[in-house]
Amino acid sequence: MSEWFAFRRGVTREVFLLGPLALKLPSVRSWRLFLTGLLCNQQETQFSTLGWPELCPVWFSLPGGFLVVMPRVLPLSELQDADNPRDELSEEDFRRLTQRSDGEVPAENKLDSFGLFRGRTVAIDYGGPGWDLWLIGPDTPWLPGAKKGWMEFTRGSHARTKDILCGMGSARRAGSTPSGSGLDGV
Repeated sequence: MSEWFAFRRGVTREVFLLGPLALKLPSVRSWRLFLTGLLCNQQETQFSTLGWPELCPVWFSLPGGFLVVMPRVLPLSELQDADNPRDELSEEDFRRLTQRSDGEVPAENKLDSFGLFRGRTVAIDYGGPGWDLWLIGPDTPWLPGAKKGWMEFTRGSHARTKDILCGMGSARRAGSTPSGSGLDGV
C-alpha cells in the first residue's frame, strides 16, 4: 500500500486507490458490465448498512451505484507467502470469515476479496451479480405478514441461509418473485 495512487480492474468495476480511499466505479467496457457494476455497488452499499464487522464499511456512495467509497485496505492477496502462492483461503478460514448466526457474508473465496482493516480481516468485495439482499419492510405488498428487518440471502438459485421469510424462502427460490417488483432477474 505504499503507492499513493493505484488502479485495479475487476470484472464489473474499476477501483481507483487514492491515498486512504478506494473509489469503486462501474466498468465502462460494455453496457452489460456497466449495469452489473451499478448493481454491485448498490449491493455493497446495502449490505454495509447491516454494520457487520466482517464487512469493509462503505463510507460514501452515490445513488444508483455510480460510486462507492471505502477505506483502502491491504488485500490478503498482497500478504501471501511468495513460496506458497494461492488464490483462495482455506475452507476453514473462509467459513470462519463468512458464516454468521444471522446470515452469511456475501464474498467469494478469493484472497483479493478480503483485506486487513484496522487489524481485522474484512470482506472488501461483497457486491456481486449472484447475491440478493432482501430487507423486508412493511411496504412489501407481495410478502404479507413479513416482519421489518427479516432477511434472506441467496446465491444464484439456491438459499444459503435459513428460510426466515414466513415460509416464503422456497417460493423465492422457485422463481416466484412477482413481475414488476424490480427484482426480476437479479
